Amino acid sequence: MEDKKLLYIAAAAVIILIVLTSALAVFFYFKGPNQITPGQIIQNGQVGPEDVNANANVAGYLPPAPEKPLAEGELSAEEKMKLEKEKQFISSYWRLTPVNFTPQVPSSKLPLEKIKEEVNNYRDFSRKINLEPAMLKLAQNGFAVIPDIFAAKKISDWENSYKLLKDSEYPIFVSADSLLALYQNTLDVVYRETEQEIFYPSLWQLLKDLAQDAQKRFEARSQKFGIENDLIAEASRQELSYLSVALKLLAPEKNQVRESLTPDNKYFTPQEALNYTFVVPAGVGKEVGQELRLIANKTISAKSPLWLYQKSYSQYAVPAHYLASEKLKNYYLAVAWLNDILFPLYQKNNGCPDCLLEEQDHTINFLTALYLSSDLGASQIRKNNWANIYKSISFFRGLEANLTYLDYQQALKKNFGDDYNLNDLFDTDFETARSQIAKVQKTLAASSFPAALSDSNAPRENRGLKLLRNRYLLETKLFPLLSGPAAGAYLGTIQPNQPLPFSVCQSKTSTSRCWPSGLDLLRLLGNSAAGDSLAKNSSGQFQNYQTNLNNFGAEIKKFNAATWHENSYLSLLDSLKYLAGQAPGGWPTFMQNPAWEKKSLNLALAGWSDWHREINLEKAQNPAPAGFIQYFPYGYLEPQPEFYARLLGNVKMIIDGFSGLQIFSPQSQQIERLEKLKTVLQTSLEISQKELENKELSAGQYDFINNFSRQIHLILSDVKKENLSPRLAYAFALPEKNSLNEYLDGLNYLIVIYPNPAKKLFFAIGPVYNYSEGKNGQRYPWEWQKEFKQ
Repeated sequence: MEDKKLLYIAAAAVIILIVLTSALAVFFYFKGPNQITPGQIIQNGQVGPEDVNANANVAGYLPPAPEKPLAEGELSAEEKMKLEKEKQFISSYWRLTPVNFTPQVPSSKLPLEKIKEEVNNYRDFSRKINLEPAMLKLAQNGFAVIPDIFAAKKISDWENSYKLLKDSEYPIFVSADSLLALYQNTLDVVYRETEQEIFYPSLWQLLKDLAQDAQKRFEARSQKFGIENDLIAEASRQELSYLSVALKLLAPEKNQVRESLTPDNKYFTPQEALNYTFVVPAGVGKEVGQELRLIANKTISAKSPLWLYQKSYSQYAVPAHYLASEKLKNYYLAVAWLNDILFPLYQKNNGCPDCLLEEQDHTINFLTALYLSSDLGASQIRKNNWANIYKSISFFRGLEANLTYLDYQQALKKNFGDDYNLNDLFDTDFETARSQIAKVQKTLAASSFPAALSDSNAPRENRGLKLLRNRYLLETKLFPLLSGPAAGAYLGTIQPNQPLPFSVCQSKTSTSRCWPSGLDLLRLLGNSAAGDSLAKNSSGQFQNYQTNLNNFGAEIKKFNAATWHENSYLSLLDSLKYLAGQAPGGWPTFMQNPAWEKKSLNLALAGWSDWHREINLEKAQNPAPAGFIQYFPYGYLEPQPEFYARLLGNVKMIIDGFSGLQIFSPQSQQIERLEKLKTVLQTSLEISQKELENKELSAGQYDFINNFSRQIHLILSDVKKENLSPRLAYAFALPEKNSLNEYLDGLNYLIVIYPNPAKKLFFAIGPVYNYSEGKNGQRYPWEWQKEFKQ
């Protein structure tokens, strides 16, 4: 009996405990902070990661409902559905970081005639490095760029460079080059991780949902009409085939699946192989299989069995930077397919003899584009998931402004009302269908886009819908305008027995501008050193050069702050405009001469080139720097406050924008990297302002400079170091089999003579880009670079 009493008491205690726990949970749930609504995010524009918790679903698509009480700022599933991401822009989160300083660095008179006596650490420094080849430049300019001092060690990444300098006890110079490189490397790594961890599963889910809609419609129409012709059935069949190819490209093959034994995620896991399985529906297997074989063989030219026009499959060769994992490889192929396939706006007729499709085939193809656009826009979740992918790719890689599914959907609404029904509109005869299509064509043809960011002169046969647009950069349009026949006749004089200017080529009958230059782009941005260098080389003396440059410049002047921050490419170019060239009084002496202006020009060109470098995201376990950090009150950071403020503003925009749009979770590795980068740039800005005001740095700030390798390590410690090395051979293809080449060949080193607040002069050294330009695969030694190199 006593045992039963004890049992009843214990059971009652458990029940009471459960009731109390539930009551407390309900109390704290309703007592929690207010949610941030989508309206607040849009209106505020800039929301910090501490204010907005992104979707905790790592896959990147929206869950049906939260499984636990929402964290502060986290949006409910219903609120996320209302968050119309297709109407929002990362650039709306841009805010200018204020910069306040009065430069008052004590100046020295150049040339420095007694360096050995005037520079306080000359003896110690000269015992470690042979200064004789650089002495003339050091005396004239207060700085000099020398070849890689660690070339024998075959190390050319930024982190190891700074580590070797520290281990050799050099006073360290943190260059703007290294901060820009850290900025670009971080953004590249963040993008690669996002492709693999967020875009892949999100794209899979989206394409699978769209394929299910197309399959249901195709099967329903086929059952109704059998073997009889039906436009809607044929369009649905083509849409299903299109989506099936993309899904099969995403899905892992057997040889891509292995148990995960290492953290590098190189292969699909067996569970992922089950999750990402797709069986091609009956009725479309033949064409899908044929397309997949053409893609696998990278066929140079063939008539597409699905699209019925001639096309190349050569772009399906997976580039090296997508070979780091099987998932990235498959993702690349699927995205290449979405980017490759054009749904032509126009059919072949007298107005477009080179268009891809005859009227009957075009009718089905155009209707496919309409159904694809409508299916994609059928729910806010789908639109949000596609916006996650499209806006991210567009931001990190720079896509052309051109027709998207939103334009097609809007054209349908404009012509047939918001409640249009494609089945009702096109369940009709062929002539009526063509009449409906003509209305949509007319509306789409009237669409306009910024001339500088789109191929406004594209021939009619190249216009139409691509689910994913092409990359389009300013030089894509600028370089053809400033070279070839567009540049006009040469106005200069060719000197006998003298080398031709960089851009000039000669034939028996004419002298032409065969090669543009990165200097053209910098000149467009207002860089006076770029203009002077082109003038001295006579590379801009062509009849139409200045007119074309001015006309393109007029388009650029229409850009506002939002346009300049639409993507990482434009944000970079905007930041490069704020690099200090030949600085006025109050700045360090080494920055107050024309040679420094050329050094800044070199950085701008190198930074622009580095943007084109693709990182192979191979993970590695790199141990953290060890040892006691000793106070060392020497070293200097290149004072470029306006430039650092712009980079800092860009990073804040990315953090706030990608968090605000629920693309990155606050706990994600992407946000962690970006937050650390933000801290580095904020500290660099503070040190720059302090140096320019001739104030003594704190022990922590000297530690930041002398242990800069640690700052890089904290952000990118898990990435293979050699993949972060600034090495690039980039070719811009030109007519007549010509090419413009941009090269990054590892690192050079910059020695500066800097003053401390007590007006004592010291040497410091740090890595900078080793940049050069060339043509047709040959490097070209520009004269302006000789002004600062030993």
